[in-house]
Amino acid sequence: MFTGQATTISRMALACRFLVFLILPLSLEGTNRISLEKQAASGDAEAQYQLAEVLFWGIGGNQDLKLAAVWAEASAKQGNAKGQYRLAVQLMMGQGVESNSENDRKGFEWLAKASVGLQKLVKQDDQDAQHKLALLYLSGMVKGKEDRPYNIDRGKAADLLEKAANAGMVSSQFQLALIHQIGLSQEGRKQSNEKVLQWLKKAADNGSVYASYGMWTMFKRSQGRLVKLNDAEIYLTSSAEQGYAIAQYQYGVSLYEGLFGGVDQKAGLGWIKKAAEQGLGSAQLFFGTILTKGGIIDKNHNEAFFWLTLAKGAESRMERNNAAQLLEQVRLGIKPADRLDLLQRVRDYRPKESLATHNDYLGLAGAVPDKRLSIRLELFTILANKSNVASMIYLGDAYRNLGRIKEAIGWYEMAAKKDNKYACARLAPILLTGNGGRMEPDMPGGIKWLRKAAELGDVRSMNGLGEYIIKGKVKGVKPEKGMEWISKAAENGYALAQTNVGVWYINGDLVEQNIPKAKKWLLKAASQNFPRAQFYLGQYYIEGREKENPNFNEAIKWYRLAARQGEARALFALGMMHMDGMGVKKSLKEAYKWLEISKHYGMPGVEKTLTECAKELSQEEMRRAVGEAEQFRAQNYFDPNGSKAGAPLPTVRLEAKELEVNANYGDADAQFQLAQRYAAGDGVDLDSVQAYKWFMLAQKSGHDKAKEAREKMIKARGMNIIQITAARKLVKDFRPKDK
Repeated sequence: MFTGQATTISRMALACRFLVFLILPLSLEGTNRISLEKQAASGDAEAQYQLAEVLFWGIGGNQDLKLAAVWAEASAKQGNAKGQYRLAVQLMMGQGVESNSENDRKGFEWLAKASVGLQKLVKQDDQDAQHKLALLYLSGMVKGKEDRPYNIDRGKAADLLEKAANAGMVSSQFQLALIHQIGLSQEGRKQSNEKVLQWLKKAADNGSVYASYGMWTMFKRSQGRLVKLNDAEIYLTSSAEQGYAIAQYQYGVSLYEGLFGGVDQKAGLGWIKKAAEQGLGSAQLFFGTILTKGGIIDKNHNEAFFWLTLAKGAESRMERNNAAQLLEQVRLGIKPADRLDLLQRVRDYRPKESLATHNDYLGLAGAVPDKRLSIRLELFTILANKSNVASMIYLGDAYRNLGRIKEAIGWYEMAAKKDNKYACARLAPILLTGNGGRMEPDMPGGIKWLRKAAELGDVRSMNGLGEYIIKGKVKGVKPEKGMEWISKAAENGYALAQTNVGVWYINGDLVEQNIPKAKKWLLKAASQNFPRAQFYLGQYYIEGREKENPNFNEAIKWYRLAARQGEARALFALGMMHMDGMGVKKSLKEAYKWLEISKHYGMPGVEKTLTECAKELSQEEMRRAVGEAEQFRAQNYFDPNGSKAGAPLPTVRLEAKELEVNANYGDADAQFQLAQRYAAGDGVDLDSVQAYKWFMLAQKSGHDKAKEAREKMIKARGMNIIQITAARKLVKDFRPKDK
């Protein structure tokens, strides 16, 4: 998301992974209210929806949120999808209605209904519906696949937004820029500065105040590389003049410091004051600070006291602390009677109505984050009790991520008894492993549901059941039956099973050795980018399995592919090939690099080889080898504790924002998972400092893997002392929220 100073809009901080903005529906500008009211009164559902929008935005007259909610409800009850959406937003934001849990729940229910209707309108090429449905995809409110219900789908959101954006919808243009900025990793798309700039500029040129400010942030983020200073000034000025408090503050500071040429402190302070009057904590602190010193304006301890007291509510902890410290200094110069008057003035203070405080954001995404998860749980509990299997699975996933494993088991069992393969597949490993050793395992129960999942067609469960049978952990079942299950999983495209079958044929352990068949199955798995199969293919070629001659070039190719995913044996093999000059020029420095990386990823017995290699290297060669190893780890980060390609029976994790909510309450599992996300850039911006912070907090909360994961991440990322110090300060300042 675009960076900027902390503002009062943070109270609507998203429960999703980024801000979702709604922009004034330009299509409604110039609407004749009287005519619309007549149509709405006659029972026209579309007119009722449009009237709700007009009243909500104050188009053609005064804003009336209560009346907007009334007409939205009238439209919603007639089945108008847009009316349902408008009503849901207001219910969940408390806009024109009372803010309470019951309205939050109703809002979610209306959104579920709206998503169905919006999908129909999208087929009719309705741009407004395309935009609204895209926002629901971004918030995980559109039912997806059976195994991942109500999951964020950025790919579908982007496709819908692009259609609406190309048709000229400004809000879609801006939203599309945001999506491209965070990247579309889930759908295999990457962050694109070119796309960000394309859509951001288009939205800004079409009058979007937020996009105009976004162009400014692009300038700052790229240090003038993507957006030139002159253009940045134009866009920032435009946003400020339209009343956007953050832009006003940034523009004011820029003038104050002379960023655009000559210093104009007086004009800069004027803009900063405008932002302060709108409730922006950063601006209030800045203005209050100037009042304590005087100079451009007269020193005024009373006014400084007022603004600094307001600034104590700033978003940033540092800003709040600075405001508190300055307050202590100015208190002494204020008469007790004046202080009481000033405090009353603070209590009576209401920010000026503006874009900084206007409720123009998507309701469901802007709902109070601390409440969002509980609301969802409540809603999906209602649906689950009405025999909605997808909701049962969602609840199982949610409670598992919260560490409430008994409740998770209960919901999974309920769905599993309805012959849902995904529920069976989720339930089985919990019982088989005792939830990773945290409870007493239930082998018979685990095998029962694993078998059920396999019979229902879950390929991971087929392979898992086969492995349990072969290992003799299923009484009364011969190993041949286990091989059948694994072979079935392989035939259905499961990479791990294909690798297992390939290794059988190479070794001739469970089947008669057949090298051509081994190659066939390993290639199938390797083509899915499965590192274990890629390693075995490397072995295949280096051992001369084909035409009885080693093929070093092919071996190196497959080893390298596996190495990028942290396959320790492949890393070790690359080291040995460089040490012995097999297929590559002999290089002890390169050998040391690969061996060092393999050690990091857990290759046993490598220390002796590393020591031998080091004896022949100069200090400079050693330094370069270690540096290159660190660089490789940073560029090819592999989380030893995260999910690996082809790993059996993974569970769906909650959205990053929901994890953050629970992490802030002190939940160790949520803290650990959030740390993993920051370490891998999974659903959040890659941030080693944040990863370190959450790993350490998880460790303090009793998570048994947090310390090891943190240490591995530090090595992988090559964190410096400045980063670590910053992270430790965050840990020190952390205070868990009260439940």
